[in-house]
Amino acid sequence: MATGLDRVDYVHRTVAEYLAARWIADRVRAGLPIGRVLALMGIQERPPTALRGLVAWLTSQLPDPSSLLHLDLAGLLMYGDLSTWSSSMKRGLLNALISESKTNPLFFRETHLPSGAYALADPALLVSYQELLDSPSAEFSTKLLAIVVQKSGRMMPGIEGVLQRLILDETQVILLRMEAIRALLEGSLAQRQLLVAAYKRLGTGADDIQLRFLLLRALYDDGLGKQEIVLLLKHFLSMNERMPIGASWGLTEVVTPIDAAEILRLLDLPVPSGPLLLRHNTREFARLYGELLAKALAVEGVGRSIFDWYLIYCHHLGGENPSKGLVVAISGSDGLDIKLLRSVLQHIDFGGAFNRSWDRFMHLFGSVLDPQVVLDEMECALRGTCDARRSEIYAACLRQAIRDDVSPYPVFWRLYALADSDVKLSEVRSIYSVAYLDVDRVVDIEHLHKQEREVEAERWLRELAAEFSAKSQGVVAGEDVQLLEVLAEVYFGQRLPVSFNKTLTPYDRLELVLGKDGASTTLLAFSELLTKGEQPGIGELLSKRLCQTEFRWTALLAALDDHWRRTTRISDLPDAVWSAGLAVALLCPVYVEMDSHAQVLEHLWHHPLLEAKPKLAIQTYEAILAAELALGGHELRALSALETVEIAGVDRGKAIVRVLQAHPRMAEYDLLRMLRLCKDDGCWNDLLALARTQVDQLLREQDNGTERRGDGLRGGLAAWLWCGFSLSPDAYLDVLKGLSGAREESVMWVLLEDGGEAPWGSQRTWSYSLTQIEFVVSWVGSRYPNMSHPVGSSVGTRNPWDAASMVSAMLAQLGGDPSRAAGNALARLARLSGLLSYRKYILHQFANHKTVVADTQYEIPTWEEAMSTLENGVPSSAQDLHELVCYHLEQIAKSISTRNDDPFKQFWNTGSYGEVVNPKVEEVARNCLLGMLRPLLVAHGVRAEPEGHMSADKRVDIVVYGNNIKSVIEIKRDFHSEVWTAAAEQLHRLYSVDPEASDFGIYLVFWYGEKRNATQPLPPNRRVRPATAKEMQSMLEDDLPAHLRASTRIVVMDVTGQRNGLIERSAS
Repeated sequence: MATGLDRVDYVHRTVAEYLAARWIADRVRAGLPIGRVLALMGIQERPPTALRGLVAWLTSQLPDPSSLLHLDLAGLLMYGDLSTWSSSMKRGLLNALISESKTNPLFFRETHLPSGAYALADPALLVSYQELLDSPSAEFSTKLLAIVVQKSGRMMPGIEGVLQRLILDETQVILLRMEAIRALLEGSLAQRQLLVAAYKRLGTGADDIQLRFLLLRALYDDGLGKQEIVLLLKHFLSMNERMPIGASWGLTEVVTPIDAAEILRLLDLPVPSGPLLLRHNTREFARLYGELLAKALAVEGVGRSIFDWYLIYCHHLGGENPSKGLVVAISGSDGLDIKLLRSVLQHIDFGGAFNRSWDRFMHLFGSVLDPQVVLDEMECALRGTCDARRSEIYAACLRQAIRDDVSPYPVFWRLYALADSDVKLSEVRSIYSVAYLDVDRVVDIEHLHKQEREVEAERWLRELAAEFSAKSQGVVAGEDVQLLEVLAEVYFGQRLPVSFNKTLTPYDRLELVLGKDGASTTLLAFSELLTKGEQPGIGELLSKRLCQTEFRWTALLAALDDHWRRTTRISDLPDAVWSAGLAVALLCPVYVEMDSHAQVLEHLWHHPLLEAKPKLAIQTYEAILAAELALGGHELRALSALETVEIAGVDRGKAIVRVLQAHPRMAEYDLLRMLRLCKDDGCWNDLLALARTQVDQLLREQDNGTERRGDGLRGGLAAWLWCGFSLSPDAYLDVLKGLSGAREESVMWVLLEDGGEAPWGSQRTWSYSLTQIEFVVSWVGSRYPNMSHPVGSSVGTRNPWDAASMVSAMLAQLGGDPSRAAGNALARLARLSGLLSYRKYILHQFANHKTVVADTQYEIPTWEEAMSTLENGVPSSAQDLHELVCYHLEQIAKSISTRNDDPFKQFWNTGSYGEVVNPKVEEVARNCLLGMLRPLLVAHGVRAEPEGHMSADKRVDIVVYGNNIKSVIEIKRDFHSEVWTAAAEQLHRLYSVDPEASDFGIYLVFWYGEKRNATQPLPPNRRVRPATAKEMQSMLEDDLPAHLRASTRIVVMDVTGQRNGLIERSAS
């Protein structure tokens, strides 16, 4: 394994890729078509991720890498080796990188490169790099690359000036300016001095201040020093823009203690006397100031300066705690803590304001100070003071001694004796000595309350026993329901002295209060409730809850719990009893104290009942939910119960649908919960008509009040629109586009938040279709432009940057989808003017999509298939056959234009003297081409035939047959009426869709030029016809739909006989 800066490479894999690439490159030199190699690796537009290293090495090894440059430029930089390339080859690569940045602006975002890539810093490219870095239209990626290649001691002479200009250009991205600084820092002494000069010309904006911090850390005592830090800290404190976290980190590490003390003196900040004026960077300034203070303590003597610096630090710190680094610095150095302590004791106002008080000092630094040392120093300060502070110091000493004195000869008694001959100190002592000496005055309030509770409990027990004895017959008969409620509270441990305890059973609690006979009688009475008692109805329960009535039917829950303890047979009780139990447990729950907190008791029978009788539970909760909504729906407990996983399924979904049909309008939050449950339970489609009705009604209503409520739009409009859009997007596109104001904003957020899921730590994904995602991106992205999270904290999750983040996540979801439809959607989104701020990211995801397609579609060939291709033998796939045929067509085209026996005349009707007269008919010209192609294909075990039979009884001009694979060629003369549309409308639509062709096809045009004696049709959307074969090929490639460019090859074959008519291989 080899390691480097931010990299780990597995050497054996790198070596294997290099050797494989070298062997393949030798085969290509020997005549193997490079297209066949790419087909073997499954490459159409991008290499599979697993083969990026091999492709990079192969590109590096070929004598002419131009045909591979477009495949994976970033991979070539990261995995290839450019050290052997000529300057012209590097120039071609740089031009290819610039072109790549137009279609994928974010293709490069690295700040370090492998050693082989730094060879791009070729002095011959100096002018190109200068123009690139000076160009305002150049993309971020190419500028970043141009800077990064100057690192590692490879900086080109003459590039320094443009890097300095870039550093000073406030319109440039901060990352580019920082990388330019780092590149110059790795350069010569003269280049570092350029940075010193640049520092002095920087402004005071947030970006420039950030660059100043970076330069000061790197160049302190190397052209920059104390004065620069002083000015920087003053700008930093007064600026109105918030700095990014970490921008100032490390600055004080380069400062010596002597310099730190001098910097604090030069800052000359006034000792604060008023409240703190809060600024964006006050807290970070306090951290820097504190670190300088910690260093200055090492060289500054005890006195007023240290105390003033401490006050200034506390003032800017506000009510916050000191940074961990400062506390460690003070405690980790010998004597610094004592020096700070003595300086504070000499000057602090013990009765002063918050930041000037002794208590504030101890709060900040008490954790690193030895309590006994503090007491000793305080005593010394007291004995050395004769001014008005003496009484305040004495009071503070007494407080400190009472709290912290642990010495064998207590300081307190020495302090106590000091007041014997001092009247003022004696008055202070009389106040504080009580807390230390007069312990009898301290009252244990908790013990007193405990005694009171025990007395109250004994009284309550006597009264309950007497009442139970008097009313035992009514209890047994189940008639005295109020007393049964009290007994149920004892059963559950809700009454003293039998609070809830897991070690006590409910019977033990009853026995503790009533004795064995009383406990048995109570349990018998509970069982009577289940067979003879009347069960409460849902309406009664809800009305009692709304009126906050104390009567809670706890006895019914106790009866069910006791029944379950005796037998776990649900069938012993009728459904009505269990239904009532579910209702009471939900609406009148039992609260018990567990772990010092009141919690709802979970009954033993609850989950088994849900699993055994889910329909009963659903019916009960459905009735409660409908009743809650009818009463106003302020707290939908039944909805929370329906969210229980044990009752999930179609029955639950249908129940919620019924409730929604009866009560479709409620708070948006609750409506969304119900809609999600319907979706999860497979009842989503049942809401289609209801959603349409609600949306239409809500949009028609003329509300006199405000549109927005605290919990969403009135009537749940946003939720119903989300439901309708999810079910039938086409029917709601116009409705959504017609929204405005609060309605538009609310619906956008619901579509963003409730259409997707985001497990913790992962990116959100949406269950929408590609069409829906495309619409949401275009709709939301036009309202919320792309932006990053602002510096600092934020409130809420519905901010513009949150919307932009979710739009970007949707685009990433499209980029990760290997389907052709996802690629087409990204291509359309890239053309929308309303998404201009997202265009770079869209293009980046479009490039990622191509990689995902390559990874998904790539099938590893067998050893036999690989060797057959690499030996230029029989093709093993449709793509391999396609590339083989394209290669031989290119060779034929070259021979037609270069041979001296005039083979081009085979495509013309000629006169008696051999002069060309007019083009041959298409079929005859095709047969001429076929005669040239067949001999070339024989060696590869394939054959070419005219009028090949295709699927759906269609016939194409030429079919090349392999082993269950085909390559199809559609031919047109350059003046055919459909020559500009046949590639898509004929070749692809009719022929290349054949399963054995696998979407690959060749569109060949015979170029006859000016002697054709026919008028060539105008190309679409153009007013000028092509003048050469090369121009026509370029036009045809540009007009080819994006999804066909990887699988369709355009060949315009020049048969004019002109020597300069050579075709070029399609870039696609």
